[in-house]
Amino acid sequence: SKGRFEELQIFLPSDETPIHAIHLFYKLIANQKIRGDISKLCGTLIPILLSGEIRIPEAEKLLEAHR
Repeated sequence: SKGRFEELQIFLPSDETPIHAIHLFYKLIANQKIRGDISKLCGTLIPILLSGEIRIPEAEKLLEAHR
């Protein structure tokens, strides 16, 4: 819920933060974006595949076009 997110503390890297920690921080952010993209694709493709509206080879072509 929104209230729980408002309670979260976010720590931004400073000049004293080791480079390794900064790298991990940005990798975490990138992974969250990728996970969101995959979730959207699944939400779109799975119902279409289950309904028979589209076949696996056609879905693979759509995924390639999306990359």
